[in-house]
Amino acid sequence: MTDLRPQLRLLVRAVVFAALFASVAEVVLRTALPARESPYPRQEPLERLMTFDPIDNARGTFTAGRYAQLRVPYSVNAQGWNAGEDYLPAASRPEPLVAVLGDSQVEGFYVAWSDHIAQRLERASGGACVGYAFGGSGYRLAQYPAVTRYMARTGMAPEVVVLLLDVGDVSGSLRTFGIKPGVQYIAEQTPDGAGFVEVPPTPYQTTPTRRLLRQSAIARYLLFNAKLDLFGQDAPAEPALGAPSVPPESQPENTATLDAYVEWSVAAMRAALPEARFVLLLDADRRAIYRGDTPVPVLPTTPFFERACARHPDVLACVDLAPVFDARYRADGQRFDFDFNPHWSAHGHAVAAEAVFDALRARGWLTGPRGAE
Repeated sequence: MTDLRPQLRLLVRAVVFAALFASVAEVVLRTALPARESPYPRQEPLERLMTFDPIDNARGTFTAGRYAQLRVPYSVNAQGWNAGEDYLPAASRPEPLVAVLGDSQVEGFYVAWSDHIAQRLERASGGACVGYAFGGSGYRLAQYPAVTRYMARTGMAPEVVVLLLDVGDVSGSLRTFGIKPGVQYIAEQTPDGAGFVEVPPTPYQTTPTRRLLRQSAIARYLLFNAKLDLFGQDAPAEPALGAPSVPPESQPENTATLDAYVEWSVAAMRAALPEARFVLLLDADRRAIYRGDTPVPVLPTTPFFERACARHPDVLACVDLAPVFDARYRADGQRFDFDFNPHWSAHGHAVAAEAVFDALRARGWLTGPRGAE
């Protein structure tokens, strides 16, 4: 008869070792090398925007990189946005509002709230305005009509809306180009091809198992810092690192459709906020800037937004960050993002805020001095 005791002793030792290793790893990944903490996603009940739970896990330390090189505190406000303050409707504040909309750049986990473009715009105005951020991972142009409706319903009444726009924001919003319905809004052409309609988000769902695993620093480290896909859609999106070799925006046969969709989106946002003016803030090919490419390539989406601004110069203004970032980088050689992550650093937010504020002041849409960084 085979004696199983040696194997059992080995198994017990392996289990004990694994438990001890996991315990030590949990301690290390909560202290010396803290795994990323992040708030719980939720779907806002009326406009069905993806925001954050303002109660559970609403405060913590966001880290990025395998060595947690970046460590930034976050705080979800009462309205479900990552911000250092609760947002007040127009009836409860004397200052006009500059609202900044965008994807994970505007969501803002990679910088402290005081370094965020929205707060920098507020300081640049000398307190003549307040700056609020309405951003979420994966937000694209299709989201922003719903965000403007949300602002109208909650009485925010912004005087200026700044839209951060990047590669994929136009074609990446349309079912026409293979984008499938999900927890974010998309749009599709009407059957007659003469217009567009919104495709509402599907319900956001998670599981108790995923939420339980997020209590583990080991699981969070593997998912967020080491970037292993453990939980699927619970993971925050990264900004796009580049466009397809021939994106839909670069194909002439798509120009009319994409121009029409941009025009439809602008009309939908203006209908929600008829008193607001809009700044289209166009990100740049920062990799080309760092390489020293001359001229800096134009992002394939940029011409569509520039044409929209030319059609509506009274309410739309384009601010292209390509020449702004290029000139600043040639002057001081300082990156606008992190060498391990493409999100804007505090410097990137500062330079973008300067460009927006200068454009607002030049148009007379906002007055006041530029504050210190």
